[in-house]
Amino acid sequence: MSILIFFISCIQCNSQIINEISPYPLPGIPEWIELYNRDSVELHLYDVIINDNTTRQYIGELKIKSNEYVILTKDTASLKQNILLNNHCTFKQTTLPVLNNTTDRVILSSKGTILDSLYYSFLKKDRGKSLERNMLYSHDTLSISADPRGNTCGFVNSCTPLNYDIQILKVAEYRDSVLVVIQNYGYQTIMNIDMRLLSKLGEGVFIIDSLLPFEKKYIECSMDELGIIHGYDSIEIILNQADNDPRRYNDSRIYDIYRSLPFKSFRINEIQVIKNKYPEYVELLITKNQDSFPTHILEINSKSIIINDSLNRRYIVLSNDSIQIDERVTKLIIDKTLSINDNGGIIRIIDINNAIIDSIEYKAIIETHADYVNTHSLEYIDSTIQLWHPSTDKTGGSPGRENSPIREMNHNTMNITAICPNNRASCRSLMIQQPFLIGIYSCDIFSVSGIFMKNSVKNVLIATETTLEIPFDPMYKDQLLILVHTIKDIYGNEMLFYSTPLFMRN
Repeated sequence: MSILIFFISCIQCNSQIINEISPYPLPGIPEWIELYNRDSVELHLYDVIINDNTTRQYIGELKIKSNEYVILTKDTASLKQNILLNNHCTFKQTTLPVLNNTTDRVILSSKGTILDSLYYSFLKKDRGKSLERNMLYSHDTLSISADPRGNTCGFVNSCTPLNYDIQILKVAEYRDSVLVVIQNYGYQTIMNIDMRLLSKLGEGVFIIDSLLPFEKKYIECSMDELGIIHGYDSIEIILNQADNDPRRYNDSRIYDIYRSLPFKSFRINEIQVIKNKYPEYVELLITKNQDSFPTHILEINSKSIIINDSLNRRYIVLSNDSIQIDERVTKLIIDKTLSINDNGGIIRIIDINNAIIDSIEYKAIIETHADYVNTHSLEYIDSTIQLWHPSTDKTGGSPGRENSPIREMNHNTMNITAICPNNRASCRSLMIQQPFLIGIYSCDIFSVSGIFMKNSVKNVLIATETTLEIPFDPMYKDQLLILVHTIKDIYGNEMLFYSTPLFMRN
């Protein structure tokens, strides 16, 4: 799911009244704006007006009780018929400004005083979902609703941390165990957390004594204990505390877990599903030294390819065209009929006894990283939690060589340090540390007086720790400049700013 960043400015007060909007709903559902009163007293507004970039609509009088919602829409009956609504919220049927589907500005004012305003950008592929005010990171952020319904109209926002808010972050195979990561997003310590992991053949029960505010914990359960031998199995994870969270999608969930045999001795390591700088390919990694490499079969959806390597190299790359590789460590197998469905499918490694050695169902991976599959391969990252991410390699992929050097971040803020090779006066090489596994980096150049001059780097994927060089521009030679660095996480739902001076020399 792709999420963009939205800037909100409350110009003359500290209120955050606009809580959620639906600028691009599905057919049959009218546009709507949700207002929410976070104050302890009733909010009584007169001569309310809502503006967008081109139109102005008079709303009139509004009363919003403490901690209650008011939904503004032009067709209350259609809205109630098509989406699940809270019976305790209030509706006001009124004409709204024509909200632009992709980008617009919304301003709420009363008696000429601006109470709240926001600017949003919206991707068409997220049509049908709402934009929620995100209180997790700051009051000044909106994000795409994570609720399975696509909105939380009249309900607690999906991204809002409650005082009592425990969530399951990740579930993954880790060695011979199932690894579950939970985090307390609330502001209260949660005591005596009861977690149950259930498969068809086994059960694991865990009691976590306490989870401090924003603390994260890792729970491992043996696959033998759960009765998982190999292949796929479904695991249901039940948290007794989930019933205290009104957001129902935070309740117990079912996950698919896969156990390979032998563990990670041979795995699917990288896939390129759309031809761009590289042809389509699947990269396999041999993770353990073996005296001989037995014959296996790679299944890509309905196609089977026999793979073997008497030299027992580290990588095997299967592609429908030639790729420049290092033959000392990589074997390239070219099959002109190879085609990887770019909408999803299953890739499996099977041995001669028909046992599944490794398998991925990559539809969810593609959907998660839809903005990058046209230009980047998808790499397995061997971190604490099993992850697939777009490659941060400069060429967009790393067939037959080490995957992108992405590590678990160990810091919470962006750090930028200038690197001055050979003690030169111009330090255009920057060491960037940012609190995401992968970030989207951009750099704008300003004059010292604050005038925008140019965009130097735009939307480059970078790993947690990356060294970048700002391109030299002869137009600004021997000038003192200000670099403004911007980083979003890979989903676009968080943004960091940092500025550094630069004296531009060649």
